[in-house]
Order: sequence, then structure tokens, then C-alpha cells
Amino acid sequence: MGYWELHIREDSRHGRWMIDDVALPLVDMYPNDAWQIVLGYDQEKFMGDRAGDAVVRSLRQAELR
Repeated sequence: MGYWELHIREDSRHGRWMIDDVALPLVDMYPNDAWQIVLGYDQEKFMGDRAGDAVVRSLRQAELR
């Protein structure tokens, strides 16, 4: 298994852990604010995904030079 394959797998595991062990327990503790917790998680994930895509694009462009 290559470095990036392992990194992607670990990112997926970490994301699952954040949902199961952090976000959902917070939703249970603060049901009136659940939508904000879920929205915040979703926004954070979206920003991380965009950043990851930008890094991949930059690397691919650099390889073409």
C-alpha cells in the first residue's frame, strides 16, 4: 500500500471517528443545537475536501512542468 492510499484510508477512518465519537454525542447532549453541530461538521469537511483537491491540482500541475 502506498503512502497516499494509506493517508486516504486514515482520513476516512478519522472522519468516521469524528462523526461517531464527537459529532453524534454532541447532538445527543445538545439536541436544540444539533443542526448547528451537523452544519459545522459539514462545512469543515467541505473546506478540507476543497483544500485537498487544490493540493492535488497543484501537484499535478507541477508534475507537468
